[in-house]
Amino acid sequence: MVQPLLALELPAALIFSGFFFGSRLGRREWGTSAVMAVGLAGLLITLGPSGGNTSSITWWEWVIGCGANLLLVEAGIL
Repeated sequence: MVQPLLALELPAALIFSGFFFGSRLGRREWGTSAVMAVGLAGLLITLGPSGGNTSSITWWEWVIGCGANLLLVEAGIL
């Protein structure tokens, strides 16, 4: 659920900034917001997300996954 929220961040920021700063959104801003929302809805419908089964993952797979993520974060910081 995190990725869809990140994808809707830009349209939400455009709409809220227009509201808070008293400016009107143009056709371009509304159009891009609508295209992003429709694209996200199409992606979610196509993928059909469902709950997973965490009991099939062993402890060493968790260790490898966490280690790989920490290495990527460290590489991004440096």
